[in-house]
Amino acid sequence: MKKLLGMALALAISSSAIAANAEIFKNLKTKGEISVLGVMDQNVTDLRTDTADDFRHTRSMLSYGVMFDLLDDLHANITLMKYNRYYGQAAENLNTVQSNILVQEANVQLDKIAEHFNMKIGRQFYGEAQDMVIFYGGSDPIQENYTASALDGVRVDLADSEKHNAHIVWAKTNEPGPTATDDGTSLLGIRDDYKLMEDLTVGGYIYNRRTGNTNYGQNGDNLYVFGLKANGRVNNLGYSAEIAANSGKGTAAAVESPSYKGYAFNAKVNYKIESDFGGFNPRVMFAYGSGDNQGLNSNGSKNTTFKPINSDFRPGLIFGNSDLPVAQFGTNLNGGIGTNMNGTYYNQGSVANLTVMNLGVDYAPKFSEKLTFLLDFYTFKINQDTTGLVGDDKTIGSELDLTANYKFAENVTLGLAAGHFMPGNMVKKITEDNNPANKLASYITVKW
Repeated sequence: MKKLLGMALALAISSSAIAANAEIFKNLKTKGEISVLGVMDQNVTDLRTDTADDFRHTRSMLSYGVMFDLLDDLHANITLMKYNRYYGQAAENLNTVQSNILVQEANVQLDKIAEHFNMKIGRQFYGEAQDMVIFYGGSDPIQENYTASALDGVRVDLADSEKHNAHIVWAKTNEPGPTATDDGTSLLGIRDDYKLMEDLTVGGYIYNRRTGNTNYGQNGDNLYVFGLKANGRVNNLGYSAEIAANSGKGTAAAVESPSYKGYAFNAKVNYKIESDFGGFNPRVMFAYGSGDNQGLNSNGSKNTTFKPINSDFRPGLIFGNSDLPVAQFGTNLNGGIGTNMNGTYYNQGSVANLTVMNLGVDYAPKFSEKLTFLLDFYTFKINQDTTGLVGDDKTIGSELDLTANYKFAENVTLGLAAGHFMPGNMVKKITEDNNPANKLASYITVKW
């Protein structure tokens, strides 16, 4: 059945551009994922108990892909996604369904160019979820705001190397239109992960994101991100670390274009323990992203806030994965601040201007091979006061999460998660809205 569906889909998409030929669908395969997330939120949008923000909703995300060989060394890949509808909304007719199915991937891959390189051309996903520097792809199943992003470009990978996992990528991430104006955004990246030994991999990367500027007398935005990574294992101890730094210049009106001087760091350690009660995996994560006092320094010559390319750093069921409006954590603010925390002191999905500590443990009970439990405690604080009104205590708050996953089948997972966010002294100082927030989520993911 999956082959028939995949062939029908591939025929519909390609029939206008490719001659009908039985060989065109050689080795046809399908892939996909269905995610359904239901949430019950309390005080999540404003930390107030006297307003009606106790709500619940359910949303689904569908991803369906088709892969087939055009030649033995030429492959096609198409991924369609739909994630617009909430449960309870009116049924969609075929025109509405068609309008909300997005082609997030459409590319071809050429193998063994000059015997040593593989090339992928077209719209494609890139990176890994939860990355603090760059990720283009679909949302995590527990993220309320289901969405997706992708690159339009060319990626060239080194083929058949036992030690190196290296590639170059060039892409456009924004193109306002086929005009002669220089206002699009392009991306160039070089990355290599080198297997130094069996249990140790080190790597590095350079990314350059450039956005043109059509205003006379102003430079475009030209951001560089340099990074080093390492991950490995010593017996039962696993570890990883990453450091990234900015360079380049941004665009600023009426002042000298600021130089990017931000940096970020992320480290993780875990230790696997087997016991008569089951498997335990205690873990620690520390992440830091530089900020900038008052947004820019006094003469505007540099910006020390860490600037990622397109990050997906989302710690915490509430803090990192709730469908938060700009007005998160404060609508009736004291002291003449008149602003909101999310978007002013930090941006959800980015480590910039944040210090995050996570203590957690995974538990796989002995009595069931299908059950796993995750317990996490987070603390969040800003590193720089971007308004000058926060004071010395920059603690946003802390969060306690509990997650239970049940592996119904190899590709089917059911989950239940609960989160409790406790506002810190920074929140209590600048806003009257400082009641705890709670969230209960249930989800299912089906992959094939």
